[in-house]
Amino acid sequence: MGGFPEDCKKAWLYDAFGKKSATNKPLIAGAKYGMLDATQKSKLLQAVWDLPCDCRVLFPDSDGKTISQDGKTWNYEAKSLFCPASDGGQKCSISEQQLANLFATALSDQMTEPSTSFGCDSQKFGGEHMHPYNPLLVPAERVDFVMKLETAMDDQAKFEKELAQKGISVPPLKDPNCTFDAMHGNAAEKELKDELYAADKLKGAIAKSTDLQRRICLMYPHDYLCYGYKMPDACDDMDSWAEETIQRLKDGAEVILDDAPGGGGGSSQ
Repeated sequence: MGGFPEDCKKAWLYDAFGKKSATNKPLIAGAKYGMLDATQKSKLLQAVWDLPCDCRVLFPDSDGKTISQDGKTWNYEAKSLFCPASDGGQKCSISEQQLANLFATALSDQMTEPSTSFGCDSQKFGGEHMHPYNPLLVPAERVDFVMKLETAMDDQAKFEKELAQKGISVPPLKDPNCTFDAMHGNAAEKELKDELYAADKLKGAIAKSTDLQRRICLMYPHDYLCYGYKMPDACDDMDSWAEETIQRLKDGAEVILDDAPGGGGGSSQ
């Protein structure tokens, strides 16, 4: 760590709660230089950094609460990190348009990931959460059963039934709470302000934007076609719009909402 500015040391050695690592070693042990460099240059990080500083408060719901970690307990103070004095204390407020634009930058960053159909650059930190699913299955050569998170419990029952029909018994759970459903138990622990955690608002923006629907179709075509998902009607006749849209996808261009002035037509299914 010698020679690094103090702020860089803090960014590297402090966890999300603002508590210093006792071992004085990097907390993101699996992160390599290329990944951090690609993350630092990503469109999404820049777009988030351009929002009011108040949007970058981590774990706002934990403010004032007692936090325990690694055998130590302290009172958590939610605050924005690395805020310039020029920010002026603006409150975090994100419009539907801004949220759509943030998602568009994430899709643009995803194009450069090595696990997609387009990219060959370094992977960004956390980028695997938006990877297309198909490249993960292609090396398997054969897929007998696909489970989807949105229907995980029903799919689990169907999977076990198929195994039973083949004479394969499933051992009982050692922990009755160890289920796919229970894996979502931390969904309520919001790391960001509600304005940036607005899944319903983002769904609404996607539904109103032929432009954004088409970018999603180009980013995940194999996932749609191979795993039982219906493409939006806006993605019909792909040859007529793909060339223009793929450039917008790559650039992370501002999203066109169909009901906005100058917005394009099309289905919002």
